[in-house]
Amino acid sequence: MFFIGFSTIISNKSFAQNNIFLPVTKLEIKDGLTGIMARRVIKDNFGFMWFATQDGISRFDGRSFINLNSYSADDNKKLLGIDFFDLKNDITGKYLWALSTYGGINKIDPVTCNVLERYNIHRSPGGDTTHWFKCFTETPKYLVIGTNEGVVTLFNKKTGKTDSFFSLAERLNSKNGELERIIVDNKSHFWFLFSGCGILVTDSLFKQLGFIPSLKKDTSATFTNYAFYKQYLFVTSTNGLKIINTQTFLPVSLSSMPFGNTGYFAGTQLHCISIKDSIAVITGFHQFTKVNLITGECNPILLADDYENRSWLTLTNDIYFDDQNIWIGSQYGVGLIKNIHSPFVPYYTSFNETNIKIAHAVTIYRVCDTLLYVCGDDGLYAVNPYTAIIKKFPVADFYYTVFPVKNGYFIGSAVNKGMQLFNKDFKPIDILSVFPELSDISSKSFMAAARLGDSVMFMASENKGGVYIWNTVSHNIIAISTKSGRVSLKNDDVNRLYVDKQDRLWIVCDNAVSIYNYFDNTIKHLSLYNSAKKLPLTINMDVCESNNQYWLASYGTGIVKLSKDLAIQKIYDVTNGLKNLGLYKIFNINDSLIITSSNNGLAVLNKNTGFIKTFTVEDGLHSNSFEEASGEMYSNFVYLGGINGFTQIDITKLKSNPIPPQVTFSTITTQSQDSKKDTLNINIARLPIPEYVTQVIVNFSAINFSAPDKVKIAYRIAEKEKNWSYTTQTFIQSFRLDPGTYTLQVKAANEDGVWSPVKELQLVFLPKWYQTWLFKLAIIAVVAGLLYALYRYRVKQILKVERIRQKLSGDLHDDIGSTLNSVNLFTKMAMMQQNQGEYLPRIKEGVQNAITSVRDIIWIMDKEPETIHSIFSRINAFSQPLSAVAGSALQTNIDPAIISYKLHGQEKQNVYLVIKEAINNCIKYAGCKNITLRTKKINKQIMVSIADDGKGIDKEDGAVKITTGGSGNGLKNMQRRCEEIKWKFTLDSEPGKGTCITITGKIKE
Repeated sequence: MFFIGFSTIISNKSFAQNNIFLPVTKLEIKDGLTGIMARRVIKDNFGFMWFATQDGISRFDGRSFINLNSYSADDNKKLLGIDFFDLKNDITGKYLWALSTYGGINKIDPVTCNVLERYNIHRSPGGDTTHWFKCFTETPKYLVIGTNEGVVTLFNKKTGKTDSFFSLAERLNSKNGELERIIVDNKSHFWFLFSGCGILVTDSLFKQLGFIPSLKKDTSATFTNYAFYKQYLFVTSTNGLKIINTQTFLPVSLSSMPFGNTGYFAGTQLHCISIKDSIAVITGFHQFTKVNLITGECNPILLADDYENRSWLTLTNDIYFDDQNIWIGSQYGVGLIKNIHSPFVPYYTSFNETNIKIAHAVTIYRVCDTLLYVCGDDGLYAVNPYTAIIKKFPVADFYYTVFPVKNGYFIGSAVNKGMQLFNKDFKPIDILSVFPELSDISSKSFMAAARLGDSVMFMASENKGGVYIWNTVSHNIIAISTKSGRVSLKNDDVNRLYVDKQDRLWIVCDNAVSIYNYFDNTIKHLSLYNSAKKLPLTINMDVCESNNQYWLASYGTGIVKLSKDLAIQKIYDVTNGLKNLGLYKIFNINDSLIITSSNNGLAVLNKNTGFIKTFTVEDGLHSNSFEEASGEMYSNFVYLGGINGFTQIDITKLKSNPIPPQVTFSTITTQSQDSKKDTLNINIARLPIPEYVTQVIVNFSAINFSAPDKVKIAYRIAEKEKNWSYTTQTFIQSFRLDPGTYTLQVKAANEDGVWSPVKELQLVFLPKWYQTWLFKLAIIAVVAGLLYALYRYRVKQILKVERIRQKLSGDLHDDIGSTLNSVNLFTKMAMMQQNQGEYLPRIKEGVQNAITSVRDIIWIMDKEPETIHSIFSRINAFSQPLSAVAGSALQTNIDPAIISYKLHGQEKQNVYLVIKEAINNCIKYAGCKNITLRTKKINKQIMVSIADDGKGIDKEDGAVKITTGGSGNGLKNMQRRCEEIKWKFTLDSEPGKGTCITITGKIKE
């Protein structure tokens, strides 16, 4: 039975070759989609995709979602209603309109993703709550909204109110019909798709222009989707494809279309259609077809890799098709075909009901266009790459390799059963009955093979047995190993055999690479030395040839380019963009590209530019984990296998993507110690950042749906950085900068290094209160004021010192000058008189007074503070002799509480001079017998009194006069000196009863 199935696996080649296998990426709730049952798929004017689901609306940028729903914690993202059946761009492109079944209509701003307005609309004139909204279309003035039951509402977009209703069901006299879609064409004609009844066409005032009734056999059919192409309206239904001429309002026969006789669309259950230029994509129940509307060519699209993927086509609600991508709104979520021209077709499960899977593709051999042999770790498989049907042969073993020999025979090499022979129908044959010369090695396992012409096979032993050379014509077998004598290997651990264009055999071993010439039986061992690491190449896995140059895949080292003289010319590693050094197979593509598999994806090196592009499972590979020996190239296809199957690569489709990512700013988060704020505006150009913000996170979108994970981001602050910083993340985190305006520049490159224009955002960091110009001006003013005050104080001090100097000068002039004048006078008189003894005592007294005055002035000028005791001691020193001569007794009394209290500066000077002046007055004018100098602490004040028992003083009308001689200037000077130091001066005197002068000052703490 297997061989009957095997014969069918390679049949129907011409039909099967129409199939297109495309990998699909599934977007589900676990990926961030707001809900399952994606009903509508649209793209806004900024390049973002929007999906209407039964739980809300999602916006997608290729990496992440922003969701709006009825239960959002953010009021700006909260929608009216659930289960959104329709979603459209506003005519102006500025808004989106989202229709929920029972809630109403929502107006959404695509720039901020905020819900601007929510309108709760009555679903029928009579308020029937069983009616539910299903579809709408738009005119410049109205949203024309329809319920499932056929009630049409004219919602005025400007007023936000309903202008009128009408019942389509009543107009068409239909009780069981369902309104599926409302369409407006470029002539402002309305098309109402009413399942169970037909298609009504009206003008802008809803006057009937035409009606296409459903045929009797179509009355149970449901209209599902539509698309315009030229003058035709294509309508999908559960009973096939309907085409209507929009000029005549008449149906068009499918057979009149170029694709009409393909049998794909007549009477089949179709769900969706989308048309781009002249290419249509149509989905149906387990059906997905690409149609060229000009040539009529139809290509079934199969969701590659897993047969179960077709479940996504059980019920499709909407489809969006552009130049590069196909988006499918399904009951399970959103399916994304990232590249309709994808070079990759993954094979894992059989595309039939057998559920056969290739868990591990060890090696691959292409038999013909419709047949591949795949060696697995659990058996041998036959695969038709055009139908993805897989057959497993009933031989359970771990197969290393399979290769052809003469007369249509094939040999498979397995772990347990060794070499096994199969005929062209893959029927097992006793290998020794055909090739008895293999008796000595038939039990061995071989992990690689290569052919030279039609007669020579090279086979690499799996168990470090070297290389066997088998001439299938002469039936001779020779072995080359490390022990084979003159022609021997450097290493028996062979990884790859390769016959180059000069018919030389490359023997690639772990730690050696040798070239064997079969015709002259010579071998050359290459000396491959990695000068960067100062070590020879190790773990060499594979080799290929390009323009007389050779390329090695060296595990752990990289892609090694050899020159014509077989020396290392260059090594491509991680510094050149290689993401993984665990390399396995290597192939030359049209002498321009080098492709290599690894244990984590696929790398393609452009020989001309040196650019290395990486592919992963996200790009459509069967897996990121390849097998070291699993690789085959034929014509325009490369086959690479590993865990979970293998991938067919169409090298004609390995093209670069010329479209750069579209960069827009997204959510911007400003954080402080106590708060966090998110701002979303894709058109934002300037962002003020308050002074309390400590951190700014700028998110952005770099839209590249074909390879979002391979987008490279460059950014910088233009005012601070000359060079760009690079990342693969779509956010930039910045701490607070100094106050000022900074320009954040961002650009993005796609998977092929094509850069987008630079996007700029001005970040205005506002100053803290102490960083504002007002504060700085205030500081300047304060400093200027302080400097001015200091200047004024200094001037005041200088003037004060000058006054003191002038005063001292006056004192010196008045006191010492008069004294010296008297001395001069007495000296002259003594010189004129013979009796000199009368004048000599006076001269002596005058000189002593001058000396005392000078000493007093020097003492007063000393800035050091003096205690009360020190001042009184000095008073006693000059007063006691004078009072004794005058016949007066001087007594001093100091309060012990202030004996150590110190007077400073001018206070010391003035207090001393007042006391001295008062005692001088007592001695010179009072005629007293006793003088008392006393000091006492009273509360927080110091009191000094000078009292005598002399003649006293008259006080008349407030004028102070001396009873005997003098003008009273001494008292005035004493009072002035007290006022200067803010002491209180008191005079208490009566004629004949003596005088008491009291000065009182505040004790300074």
